[in-house]
Amino acid sequence: MSAITKPPRIHYLDFFRAVAILAVVTIHSTSQPVSLFPKSSWQYNYYHFWNSVSLFAVPSFLFLCSLVLFYNYSYKDRITSWIAGFYKKRMLYILLPYILWSFIYFLFRNLSTPQRVIVDLPLYFERLLTGTNHTHLYYFTIIIQLYLLFPFLIWLMRFTWIQRLMLPLGIVIHIVFYYCNTNYWHIHRTASLLPSYWMHITLGAWIGMNFDFIMSLAKRYKILIGAIGVASALTYIYGYGLHVGSYKRAYHFFIYNLFTLSASVCLLLLSRYLFQWLHAEKIKRFISSLGTESFGIFLIHPLVLAIWRKFVMPIIFDYHLGIWLGGAAALFISWLITLVIRRFSIGWILVGK
Repeated sequence: MSAITKPPRIHYLDFFRAVAILAVVTIHSTSQPVSLFPKSSWQYNYYHFWNSVSLFAVPSFLFLCSLVLFYNYSYKDRITSWIAGFYKKRMLYILLPYILWSFIYFLFRNLSTPQRVIVDLPLYFERLLTGTNHTHLYYFTIIIQLYLLFPFLIWLMRFTWIQRLMLPLGIVIHIVFYYCNTNYWHIHRTASLLPSYWMHITLGAWIGMNFDFIMSLAKRYKILIGAIGVASALTYIYGYGLHVGSYKRAYHFFIYNLFTLSASVCLLLLSRYLFQWLHAEKIKRFISSLGTESFGIFLIHPLVLAIWRKFVMPIIFDYHLGIWLGGAAALFISWLITLVIRRFSIGWILVGK
C-alpha cells in the first residue's frame, strides 16, 4: 500500500453492509416469536434458526469498520495532522446522531407516562454512557470506543513486529479479557465493551492493511472458507446448548467467535462475488443503497418495528406473515425515511454522513 496515495474505494463493501443490516433487522424481527413459543415447538425452532444465523451482524459491522479504517488510514502511520479532522468527523456524524436517537428512544419509552420524562432524565444520561436507551444502541458505544482508540492503534502500526504479530496479539488480548472478566471482574454488560470484539477488530485491521494480498488468498481458498463458515454456523445454531460440564463458558466463547469471525470473512467474499456477478443495474443500485444507508436504517428500524407491532400486527390475519411483513416494513420504511432525511442539508444530524 502506498505511503502517499490514499487507496481507492472498495465499492462492493456496500453489499457487505446491506447483508449485515438485513441480518440486524432479522434478529429484531424474530426476537418476539423466539421468546413467545415453547422450545419444543416447530415455531420456536424455525425462528430460532433465523435469529441465531443472523447473530453475526454486529460483530461483522465491527469487523468491517476496522477493515475500512485501517485500509484508509494505515498509510498515515507516521503523520498526525489527520487526527483532529478524524475526531471532528466521527464526533459530528456518529456521536451526535447517537445522542439524538438515544433521546428519541428515551421519549418513546415514556410515551405512556410523559410525566416521567423530566424525573427520569438523569437515567437517560446514565443509559447514554452504556448504550441502553434502546436495545440496539450499545453498538454505538463500541464504535465510539474504537474511534477514540484508533489513532493510537495506527501509531502502533509503525512497529513492524506489532504488524506481524497483530492477529495472535488480538486473540490473546480477547481471551485474557474474557478470562479475567469471567473469573475476577464480573462485568455484566461486556457486549458494550470493545475488548469483547477484539478478535473481530484485529482480523478486520489485518485484512485492511493487507487487503489485496488477503483477498487474492481468500479467493484461492474460497471453498475451504465457505465450508468453515457453514460448519461453524450450524455448530453455533444447533450445538450452542450442548452440556459440556465445567467447560460450558469456554465452549460458548469459542463457537460464538468462530461463527462470527468466519461469517465476517464469508460475507466479505460473498459481497465481492455478488457485486461482480450481478448485472441487473437497478437491483445492484438498490442493494448498494441499502448498504450506503445502513447507518440510518440501523438507527430507525426498531422504531418502525415497534409501531408495526403495536398498530398493524393485531390486524394481520396470520401471525407468521405479520412477523415477516413487519421485518420487511422495518427495513424498507427506515431506508426510505433515511433517504428523505438525507435530502435535507442538516439531515446528517439524524443519519450521519
